[in-house]
Amino acid sequence: MAASHKVELSTRPPFVVTPYLPAEDGTLTPELPTRGPCGEGAEQRCRVAVNHRRPRLTGPCFPLTVARCAVHEKAFTLYPPGHVPYGREALTPTTEGGQRISAEPESDEDSGLSPEVVAFRATYFDAALDAAQGRIGRREDSAGSSELWWSTQGRRLERGLSLLGLRADLAVDERHAVAELLAVDTLVLTEQARQHEAQPGYRQRGRAICAVLAALRPEVWLCDRLAECGHRRGLWGAPWRWEPRAGTLRRQPYRLVDTRGSQS
Repeated sequence: MAASHKVELSTRPPFVVTPYLPAEDGTLTPELPTRGPCGEGAEQRCRVAVNHRRPRLTGPCFPLTVARCAVHEKAFTLYPPGHVPYGREALTPTTEGGQRISAEPESDEDSGLSPEVVAFRATYFDAALDAAQGRIGRREDSAGSSELWWSTQGRRLERGLSLLGLRADLAVDERHAVAELLAVDTLVLTEQARQHEAQPGYRQRGRAICAVLAALRPEVWLCDRLAECGHRRGLWGAPWRWEPRAGTLRRQPYRLVDTRGSQS
C-alpha cells in the first residue's frame, strides 16, 4: 500500500461556527462573536459588527451573516454548527442552534444500517449510505443521464474518503492525525482503507465510510472535529468556534487524545 500522500492545510479564508437562533420575527440570526480570527495574537481588540447577509440556496437554506472587524479590516462568514464553506449539506445531523438530531427509526430503505449511521442520512455522507446499500446515485442529485448520477455519487464518495482519512495513499502519520481529530481508533481507519483498496467498488467505499461514521462519538464537538478534518484535507479554510456563554473564540474547542490503540 502506498503511503506518501502529503498534507496541505487549506489556505482558504477562515470561518466562524456559531449558533443561529430564531429572532422574534422567526428569522434565524447568529450569536455574534465579539472578536474574529483576525484578533489571534493581535495587540488591538477586535470590534466586530454585521457587514451583510449572504443568501444561500444550499447548506443551509437561509441567509448567512458575514461579520467584519473594523479594527483589523477583516471579514468572515458565520456558519451554524455542522455547516462549512462550499457545503451543499451539513456534515452532521445538527440543528442551526447546535443540537444533535436523533436518528429516525429505520425505514425499509435503510435496513441493514445501524441507527448511528442512519442519523447521517441527508448529510454530507448521504452518498455513502446509498452506496453501502447498493443504490446508485439518486435522480434528485443530478439532472440528466444515469452517467451523471453515477459521476456525482462517485465524487461524493471520494470526498468522504478524503475527509475521513480513508485514502489508500495517505501517510501513516496523517491517518493517525485524522483518527485523533475524530476520536476513533487509528486501526478503524487503517482497516477500512485496506478493505476498500483490496475490493475496489462503490459499495465497499460506501461501507468503509459508514464503518467510520458508526465509530464516531455523538458528542458536542463532533461537527467541529469533522470541520477540522476537512481543513486538514484542504477542502475549506480553518474553522473557529464562538462559545457565547464563555465569550470565547477557539480554534479547537475539543480535547485530542491518543488513538493509536494496541499494536498486539
